[in-house]
Amino acid sequence: LVLTNKEADCLATALASLGLRATVARTGLMGTPEGVMTAAALRYLLDPEDSLAIAELEALHGWGDAGPDAWLSARLAGSAHSPSASSWRTGLDALRDAARVLSPRELVEGVLVALDLATLAARWPNAPLRLANLDALRKFASVYEQRCIDDGEGCSLAGLLRFLNNLTRVSYRHGDERRADEQHAGGDDGAVTVMTYHRSKGLEWPVVILGSLDSKP
Repeated sequence: LVLTNKEADCLATALASLGLRATVARTGLMGTPEGVMTAAALRYLLDPEDSLAIAELEALHGWGDAGPDAWLSARLAGSAHSPSASSWRTGLDALRDAARVLSPRELVEGVLVALDLATLAARWPNAPLRLANLDALRKFASVYEQRCIDDGEGCSLAGLLRFLNNLTRVSYRHGDERRADEQHAGGDDGAVTVMTYHRSKGLEWPVVILGSLDSKP
């Protein structure tokens, strides 16, 4: 554990130079394919005419095996639906009817199921991290839900989208750039997990080495 993200990156690089594998907890969850697809699906539920959300969903579903050029030609020709649309549109359209009565956590879970995102993530590079990131998305939905309860406010789909969007805003702590949209912080049994003290909240390991203890307040 170290104080800043910069120290974590330096330490992971040093461990690698010694032949020790290291994983670094990183931000950018909402910029991963799984994060982009989940946010796009939520925007589509809010507005089925959101053209950017539709394009992102179709792109990440592989353009229905038709390719981006064929998809673009169909869109320019005024086609309302592309070949790839049916693989995700039916599930999300069915979910929209229930969206008003679902909690944020249930809504995100419904999106993951409608998109069959676990199957897609398992096919992408670094599949274990991507599958674990789905749990991170569930976690943030629960955080938003609890925040609404604590503040005595009602939950909404639009509110959930604003909350997820705000996670990507940059803040600074100890001169170190920080964002709230943290990816899953796990590793495997053969790697050292390097992260900041801030990100280690609520996590446990059998062995923990404390770094940055000589840092001034």
